[in-house]
Amino acid sequence: MYSYCKFLFVFLLVCFCTISRAQTASYKLIPPQYELEHLKLNSKDDIGLVNDINEDAEGYLWLAGTTGLHVFDGNLTVTYKNGDGQYNFTGTSNNRQLYSLTKSNADNFWIVEDTTRCILFDARKRKASATISVRSRKTAALYYAAKAKDGSLYLSYVDRITGKATIDRVVNKDTAEQLYETKGSVNNPTYYHYKIIEDNHWLIYSDSLVRISLDGKNIQVYKLPPVFLSGYWLHTDNH
Repeated sequence: MYSYCKFLFVFLLVCFCTISRAQTASYKLIPPQYELEHLKLNSKDDIGLVNDINEDAEGYLWLAGTTGLHVFDGNLTVTYKNGDGQYNFTGTSNNRQLYSLTKSNADNFWIVEDTTRCILFDARKRKASATISVRSRKTAALYYAAKAKDGSLYLSYVDRITGKATIDRVVNKDTAEQLYETKGSVNNPTYYHYKIIEDNHWLIYSDSLVRISLDGKNIQVYKLPPVFLSGYWLHTDNH
């Protein structure tokens, strides 16, 4: 009997606390803004790691990664890679890792290949049409490309020896001018991101955000919380 009364008392106490907490809760449920759907790429082969993703004018999703360039139309996945007789990427036999995927216009992407060059890929014709490789220093690793509103193309490198990140403005396919170089080194060259948002360059690291005006003259550094992890970031409008 004593055990039964003790159990009943504990049960009533828990119910009371739950009701009281529900009545005084300061939070409210927020309806989801987006509906999420898991998309299966329906690829028989392992597509490896994906480094970037973008969408073309027809709504196809393009993924750049360690095994090539993949396009998903909502049902099927096609992979373009070097050495593939049917879907060759650039016409060479050596397959290289692909990094950032940046829109040039509605039908074209600039794709960074193997940290050494930037390829202009025509999504409608499904083939590469031009290449840019302007850094002469062998220690410079290319990871990101970005296009400004005026049509200028910018490339972001990390020096493998000094660890300094740079932003270059492409003058032509053989020439580029250095616009900006970080004062400190990047601890992990693969752990940083670069994009152009509105009229500013943005570099993101594990401990800070760096905003640079398009001409490279104005620089603002924003410190991030001590334990800040970021795998990927995006923007909408000017946010």
